[in-house]
Amino acid sequence: MKKMTKRLVFLALALVLALTQTVSAEESGLVKGIFDALTAEGSYYRSIKETDIADGARFEETLDGDSFTITISGTDSLDGSWTFTKEGDFLTATMDATDIFGRMLSIAVLRAAGDYYGINGKLLNGYIAGMSVLGLENPYFRFETDEKEEKQKAVIYIAAPFEMAELEQMVATEEIVERFGFEPFGTEYMTRMFNLGRITMMMNGSADNATILLLEYGDLDEAAYQSVIGAVSAMKPDGWEAFVKEFTELKNAEGEGWSVQLNADEETVREIEPEPYEEYSNIVIRFGARETGTEGNAAETEENTAQEQDFQYVLYVGTNDKDTNTPVFTQEEALERTIEILLKHFGGYTIQEAHGGWISDGKQYREYTLVIYLSDTDIDSVHAAADELLEVFHQSSVLIQKNETHTEFYSSEK
Repeated sequence: MKKMTKRLVFLALALVLALTQTVSAEESGLVKGIFDALTAEGSYYRSIKETDIADGARFEETLDGDSFTITISGTDSLDGSWTFTKEGDFLTATMDATDIFGRMLSIAVLRAAGDYYGINGKLLNGYIAGMSVLGLENPYFRFETDEKEEKQKAVIYIAAPFEMAELEQMVATEEIVERFGFEPFGTEYMTRMFNLGRITMMMNGSADNATILLLEYGDLDEAAYQSVIGAVSAMKPDGWEAFVKEFTELKNAEGEGWSVQLNADEETVREIEPEPYEEYSNIVIRFGARETGTEGNAAETEENTAQEQDFQYVLYVGTNDKDTNTPVFTQEEALERTIEILLKHFGGYTIQEAHGGWISDGKQYREYTLVIYLSDTDIDSVHAAADELLEVFHQSSVLIQKNETHTEFYSSEK
């Protein structure tokens, strides 16, 4: 009887040990899965490693059971080590309160968790940004700050696919668009972008000639319609009141000075947003596309056509790295590099300095932008300079406007 009791005890202990080892293996498998997603080809983390800001840095990733460490060496600014450890349902990492790059790596780990569970990366970005702008507590990603110790702790949920139930609340009303800090279109060209849950919006142009691109994850629905109305009401391009009154449902439509196209072809969308958005539907809204003429002004149009055409090219060049959203150079260095390129291609230049901003991944970014005016040249020369600007500033695209003008070199003889 005693032998039987001992055997039962041993069997019970063996069963407990086996269950413990199974749980441990599952936890290690989960962390390894996220680690593999982090280091996979095409991951957000891999894109960080390939940016100019990481040029010359040596990256090393090591997995150790329920934690992994990212170590960077070879540079003065990025050198360090960040360890992400499983604590219950979360991966956590503690770093200095001022460690911006550590925050970037934490976002990369969040994106890896999303990849592991098959969540669209851009949708995840929109969710994080939406939670921030709506002032909601984020159950999946947060930073806990210890001001006394001057430390911050990244906390990333990894236990299950993200439900993201709050997506239904994320509609770009007029108030929400204004909360992003955007002012209405004016006489000067502007470009604005924001992510809000399933909705991403890009707004380019001025009051009399504007384009708005809405991208929605999945199929277009009432959230897309309300977001269009909210964005147009906030940005106020010419004719916006009539648009809001007449555009009463999601459909291809056209009115006095405006048009709406649902699910435009890829080429049309890429003219506004060069980077593809997989699994997203789109709406393209244009303001200022008015008919050109009546019989009364036909003679004037013919006379203008007969004259020699004169074009001015306007380039808008961002100076934040397209992947990290951080400046590639100081403002002074960015201006000097631009001047060098313009002198090489054109022998002269006119530059205006501008500043823009947006919110992404729950963080606010600002960008120093250079606006370049070129006359007495051709599009091939402009493209040649733009190619160099793209490479130097690590941009996805350079916005180019071609405006028909009348040029006069006026001098007063006294």
